[in-house]
Amino acid sequence: MNLPAGLSGRLHRIAPALIALGLVLIGIVSRPLIPIDETRYLTVSWEMFQGHDWLVSHLNGQPYNDKPPLLFWLINLVWSITGASEFWGRLTPALFFPVSVWLTGVLGREIGGSAIADRAGYVAVGVTAFAIFGSLTMFDALLTSVALVGLVGLVDASKGHLVRGFAVAGLAIGFGVLTKGPVILIHLLPAALLAPLWAPRPQRWTLWYAGVAASLAIGAVIGLTWALNAAHAGGEAYGQRLLVGQTAGRVANAFTHKRPIWFFVALAPVMLFPWWLSRGFWAGVLDRIRGDERRMLRLCWIVAGATFLIFSLISSKQIHYVLPAIPLLAIGFAGLTVLPAEPNREVLFAPVLAGLGVITLALHFMPKVVGAPVAVWPGLLLIAAAAGVWFLRARVGPSGLAASVAVFLAVHLACLTGTVAPQDIAWVARRLQSQPEAPMAVIGAYSGEFGFTARLTKPIDEITLAQAPVWRATHPDGIVIEMARRQPRGGPYTEVKPYRGGTLAIWVPMTRALASADASGS
Repeated sequence: MNLPAGLSGRLHRIAPALIALGLVLIGIVSRPLIPIDETRYLTVSWEMFQGHDWLVSHLNGQPYNDKPPLLFWLINLVWSITGASEFWGRLTPALFFPVSVWLTGVLGREIGGSAIADRAGYVAVGVTAFAIFGSLTMFDALLTSVALVGLVGLVDASKGHLVRGFAVAGLAIGFGVLTKGPVILIHLLPAALLAPLWAPRPQRWTLWYAGVAASLAIGAVIGLTWALNAAHAGGEAYGQRLLVGQTAGRVANAFTHKRPIWFFVALAPVMLFPWWLSRGFWAGVLDRIRGDERRMLRLCWIVAGATFLIFSLISSKQIHYVLPAIPLLAIGFAGLTVLPAEPNREVLFAPVLAGLGVITLALHFMPKVVGAPVAVWPGLLLIAAAAGVWFLRARVGPSGLAASVAVFLAVHLACLTGTVAPQDIAWVARRLQSQPEAPMAVIGAYSGEFGFTARLTKPIDEITLAQAPVWRATHPDGIVIEMARRQPRGGPYTEVKPYRGGTLAIWVPMTRALASADASGS
């Protein structure tokens, strides 16, 4: 894999992370907050900021047990310095994308030396799905960073630094639990238990597994210190949901995001774009590792394979659940790819990119397919980028990275030109902010979409369509927001706009409706 000329030493090591930071900033500037996840997590952070309760998180005034508090703590820590701005709230979790890219190089250096580490960083930042989901206001980039720290600790322990290595792994488990719960074990425990397959030889395995047990104990102490205190403070029902309900529900019988077992297999080409198209990689697979020369690279395949397998067996599935496996695949790719001995090696990147551009242009003439107008500019950008990628085809790293960045930019250019308009709820937030003291109610599945965006300081009433007349009669100046799957059924409305495949409508307040009726009657 050829790398950009002129980069060396320390700059060479941080260049992929700097590219990742640039993509993060582009994403924040060009993309609105995407409901329901981004708006929900900022609302939970906002309510923590307002209520100063750092032990039990809240959503719309009720205890929120779906996620642990570490990300909310970090956002509030930043907000305590900057104020509760959207930019800093979104930047805080997104910064862990460039951190993860940098840690990919750190782990790659521990596993395979500087050559693999330098290539792995460019591969990681060049995985389009990693860049898009890693720059969102979600937990996965933070979890990826924590998991990578834990893997660095395990590798350090395998090289003889048992106390230091397992202490780092234990801290990673603990902070991983505080990030997203016991799921951190999916990313670390297979590596720890299957160490005889990848660790340098010889090892004293009795000491090794004692160290693994010690790491688990350290992680349990950190996680349970918060969880038990939060369960006590939040009450019995909250404690039951926090300690048992969420994890068990996702594993056995998903209450949300239930997918078939082949979900990740079907999405693999999308998640690993564009690197699975590399001829150099497949040549490296065919020229597979021999002996113990690169024994530690097996760690990458063990962790990535276990992540995909376990999440395939778990009932609840989302594409971002497997994000922590991407850096391991990047290191493995860097270790396997055969450097081109002849020109014109990577001939697939450019045609596929051009094909995506043609499809995007076609969607411009079929807006109903995506439910929103599609501008011509993203498609033209992809086609133009394909020409540049073809020019770079003899160099694996730059051509693949350019293809990935082009797709990232096209997605966010689509955001700027209105394709994600049905996801943007800023117009509702402005309406609510104009009457901050008015009673508010929402009809439909409310997930905190307006708490942070409208900077609300009191909960919104959640009502059904049948309850709306009574609520309006008792709150004649109140604002009612109806979130309908298709067309709103109540009314009358001041505004109705498309929203996530359905509609979002604001009802005319009762006092104004009565005044209008009186005026028309007279």
